[in-house]
This record gives sequence, C-alpha cells and structure tokens, in this order.
Amino acid sequence: MSDSKGATPTDAASKQAKREKDIRYPASRIATMVCGWWLLYLLANTNNPLAQMANIDPTLFVVDAEPFDYFFYIGSRALFLIACIALLWHGLGRDKSRQLLQNPQDSSQKMHHIIFFVCQLFVAKLIEKAAILLLPSNLLWDLPYVLEDLQYDSVSMGIFISATKLLATCAQQIMILTPLALAARLPITKKLGSQQRVAAAIAYLFIVGGVLCSSPTTTTLLGGILSNGLSELACGWYFWRSHNLKLTVLLSWCASEAFGFFIAMI
Repeated sequence: MSDSKGATPTDAASKQAKREKDIRYPASRIATMVCGWWLLYLLANTNNPLAQMANIDPTLFVVDAEPFDYFFYIGSRALFLIACIALLWHGLGRDKSRQLLQNPQDSSQKMHHIIFFVCQLFVAKLIEKAAILLLPSNLLWDLPYVLEDLQYDSVSMGIFISATKLLATCAQQIMILTPLALAARLPITKKLGSQQRVAAAIAYLFIVGGVLCSSPTTTTLLGGILSNGLSELACGWYFWRSHNLKLTVLLSWCASEAFGFFIAMI
C-alpha cells in the first residue's frame, strides 16, 4: 500500500501544471493591451503637448511651484500607472493577471535571492554608468536638465521625486515583464531549447527595456539600453526566480534610489 503523504507533492505539482495548461489568454485582448501600453509610452515620452505639460521645467518649478504643481506632477505619473494596470486587467483579467505576475505556489522570497538581486542591480548600474562615461564623444547625447536632477537638493524634494520614480518603476516593470511571462507560456516557446529561451529573454530585456527607458532624459535608444539594459536583466532574473512582480518592483526601486544617493554623495 503506497504512502499517501509521499504522493501529495507530486499530486499538487500535477494539479498546478494542469491548471496552467488549461488557462487561455485571449489574443485580441492581449493585442489591445500591448498596443495601449505602446500608445501610453508614446504619449509620455515623445515630443507632444501632453508630455510637455507633464515635464515641468525644473528651474521654474523650484522658483514658484505651488501645491497644485506637485499634485499635477505626481498625479500624471499615478494616472499613467493606473492606465497600465487597467490595460493589464482588460487584457488578462484581474485573476489571471495575479496568477501570471504573482503565483503564490511558485513564490520564493529567499533571503539569499534578494541579496543576490540587489547586488546584481548595484553591479549592473555601475557598469551602465561606466559604459556611458566611456562612450566616444560622437556617440554621446546631451541630457536635458530635468526635475529629477534636483532630487538631492532637499529632503522634501528627495521624497517627492522618489515617490514619482516608484510609480514610474511599477508601470515600467508591468509593461516589460508581463509580455515576458506570457511568452514563457506559449507552446512555441516551450519547444525551444533552454539556451534559445535564455538568449531570447536576454535580447527581449535589453531591447524592450531600452525602448521603454528611452525618454526625454535619455533621448536615444542607445542611451536607454546602456543606462538600463543590465538592470532589466537583473529584474528579469529575480522575477523568474520569485514570480513576484510587487517584490521585484520594490527591490528594484530601493536599489536604484540607494545607488543614486551613493553616486550623489561621491
């Protein structure tokens, strides 16, 4: 007679695999979701009236900013995040979104994974900083003076800018990691070898991460890739290990803010 306790883990794993196999993601809604995200990116990061309204001149902001200006600046970032989440729920549904981006049965917040992830981010950002500084002069781009440059001028400005960066990081990681998680469940992806899947994921994180991080503060796709490509690889690795988007976003934001403070103090 077999031991029922010994069969329990296998049964649970098989049931989980069956549930994942039975899940169907509607292609038309996913296409709408991705196109909506791309439109949001274009509205926020290209030269258009809406982006010009959201990107406040830092000099004028410091001189005569009123409470409404602070509310408008952080509110535009919050609205962007809300629109990202609304498109996510439209494309996948609320329950499927949670299962895709935060699977409690696969979640593994082991301390050594967290420490390794934070160390990865610090090393990645150091390499990205060095890569930008070592670029030939003909490949350098002129970075405009933006409000984020004033983050360490005062405690209140630091808290304000840090909060807006948290909203931006959350929206960015939703748009980058959701398609990656969906692609991992495609039948054609499962037919690829492990090395091919890893190579495709690395290329995706570099290219898509670079595109989504290209903004008026980086001005070029090359700038976005060099200033964020390796960091996105680290985020992709930790999300793959933990299946926890919230923790990936939180750790990424904390590490980025700590690194920025470290560089500012040097």
